[in-house]
This record gives sequence, C-alpha cells and structure tokens, in this order.
Amino acid sequence: MNHPSIAAVIVTYNRLELLKGCVLAVQRQSRPPQEIIVIDNGCTDGSGEWLAAQPGLTVIRQKNGGGSGGQFAGFRAACEAGHDWIWCMDDDTEPTPTALERLVEAPPFRNPETGYLGSLVTWTDGTPHYMNSPDPTDQSLWYHTVLKEGCVRVGYCSFVSLLVRREAVDRVGLPIREFFIWYDDVEFTQRIGVFYKGYLVLDSIALHRTKSNLGVPEDEVKESDLRRYCYGIRNRFYLERKSRTLIVKRIAKTGWLFWRQLKMVLRGRASSRILFWALWGIFFFPKIEFPATRRYPP
Repeated sequence: MNHPSIAAVIVTYNRLELLKGCVLAVQRQSRPPQEIIVIDNGCTDGSGEWLAAQPGLTVIRQKNGGGSGGQFAGFRAACEAGHDWIWCMDDDTEPTPTALERLVEAPPFRNPETGYLGSLVTWTDGTPHYMNSPDPTDQSLWYHTVLKEGCVRVGYCSFVSLLVRREAVDRVGLPIREFFIWYDDVEFTQRIGVFYKGYLVLDSIALHRTKSNLGVPEDEVKESDLRRYCYGIRNRFYLERKSRTLIVKRIAKTGWLFWRQLKMVLRGRASSRILFWALWGIFFFPKIEFPATRRYPP
C-alpha cells in the first residue's frame, strides 16, 4: 500500500471543549486522515449541535455505549467505508501535529506482520501518562528496534492515538462493545497480538487530557469512581479468564483479584457492589462481532 487510506475515529460524550481540541488537532495533522469519524454517544451538552455545524466530519449519533461501544461503532464504520487503517482515540486525546505522520513513517507500519502502532501518551505536564504506558515484551524481541526504528514491541496498547490495521480487525473482530469502559483497549490489542505484532512509536506523541495522572484505584474506590470501577473489575476478570497463560496461573490470579476486592469491602473502602461485578466477570461471555465487509481471509 503506497497510499493507504486512514480513518480517524473519535468517541465523545458530553465534553464539548475537549472534543473541539481533539477534532482541531486531528484536522491539523501533517499527514491528515482521509476521513474523520466522530461517534456521538448521545451527548446532551451541545456537542451534537457543534458537530452538525462542522464541515468535513462523518458523525454517527447513538445512545451512550461507553468508550468501547463508541470504538465498536467507529471501527465498524471505518471498515465499511473501505479504509486500510483506523486511527482511534477518545475526545480527551490531543495528538501533536506529527503524531499520525510518525506512526505511518515508522518502519513496522510497512511490515504486514504489524497489527497496530500506538503513540507515546503524555499527561498535561509532559510526563508519561500512567494509564497509557503499555508493558514492553521481552527485550530480546524489541531491544534492537529502539535504536534502529524508534519503536518498542508491546503486548497491548490503549485507545489513545492507536493506529490499527484493517486486516487485523477483519481477522480477530471488532472491539467488544459490552465492555462499556476500561480494559476494552487491552483486550482488543491483546486479541490482535495473537496473530500480529504491536509497537509503541516513541516519536509519535499524544496528549491525554485526563483530570489527573493516576491509574485504576487499588486501595479505595470513591463513590464518583464506582460505576467505572465496576465495569473495569468485571472486564479485568474476563481478561484473566481468557489469558493464554497456564490454567493454574489464571485461577491463582483471579483468586488474588477477588481477595483484593473483598479486602477493600471489609475495610469499608469500597461498596460491596464490586463483589457482584467481580463474580459477573467470571461468567461474562460477550460476543465478538466482525465487520460486515470483512476482507479476511483474502
């Protein structure tokens, strides 16, 4: 592919000012995408009216399906439109002007074994973003790429300036929309990683405008975070269940996770609701769907 077609997917829900900054940053890319698809998750803050007035955008309005439901719809639309790659993010992402260009110019982009490439994500103060720092794979697999290609092999990546090969989506399916929020990107990129390689491109930078540079709460769950945490713990139990590690390790890890949730509840640091969601994760069997215009196998 000398000139691959790229669609940018932006998912938004009631964050108009952040949405404006994200759309502008995507429009100002040194290597602009061929299409910008915005998933309006049922916004009620005027975002829908603002989007309707913007030229050059493909807007899909749906009821709030969370981040995963939005990415599901965006990836599906991009595939149906015939694009070769999908560049996805939420509305609080602000890619630097060369972010997409650096992803496309990275040597692994031209390798058919590459399934996805992610940007280096920073917080508002320029430091690496805690929640968007993927773990590198074994150094014997990526050490030389840091010096020669400016890339690091990773086992998963976040939906914050993530560029995904269309063929990989056709092969493994779309993001799981039932996840709603948290760990949907980890599950999706790990699924791709079974058949393809994933890379973090160090000179492709994206700013993640979250309120703080913190990860998932581990010792106490505040009421304001409870809904998101419940989705997250259910989804994480699903991930551990579906892990490709030995079954003994999977059982041990899920047991440790449940014990940690139970301790928080017993100490009064979390609602007992999280135990229900943890158990749900053990019996959670979401459906993996595929694009209607699936190209794989060729």
